[in-house]
Amino acid sequence: MENKLENLKAGDSNYKAFVGPPDRYDFMGATQFRLLTSLGLRATHKLLDFGCGSLRSGKLFIPFLNQGNYYGLDPNKWLIEDGIDNELGKDILKTKKPNFSYNDNFEIDFKEKFDFIVAQSIFSHTSLNLAKKGLSTIIDSLNDDGIALFTFVEGPDDYIGNEDWVYPKCTTYKYKTIKTILNETGGEWRRL
Repeated sequence: MENKLENLKAGDSNYKAFVGPPDRYDFMGATQFRLLTSLGLRATHKLLDFGCGSLRSGKLFIPFLNQGNYYGLDPNKWLIEDGIDNELGKDILKTKKPNFSYNDNFEIDFKEKFDFIVAQSIFSHTSLNLAKKGLSTIIDSLNDDGIALFTFVEGPDDYIGNEDWVYPKCTTYKYKTIKTILNETGGEWRRL
């Protein structure tokens, strides 16, 4: 018997719940889509969805982008498969040919350079070292004029726990720490 959506919480083993509050699944996907298209994402661009999960936003990006221009990276193959089965459908895979990779080492397996990279709610669950590694990998994978969007949770203290990945809990970092990490990447950045 499948769990009812209203009984699920973030992190539960359901494709909508595993990636965040299940009642905000569609809203968060639409928000990412609107933000990236407002910043200039067009069908001809190559997009990397870093931590694509169950295709919460991928279900909007894949139909929008030209064939082969969507790249999704996530350690959980089952999430992507559930997203395809429940949100996107398999038929579109034949025409749009999205690219997927499954790893948990915060490295990008694709040889492409990307026009846009989105990492929604990834670094809000990581240690400082893992955030630095992920950001460095993202910056190295951007075209010279590419744009990366990612989230941190700003707080009064820096996360100093022993675990690199704390999902579904969140990590927080002081603004000063976030600013230092971003300056170390060598990229130009802005706070949204």
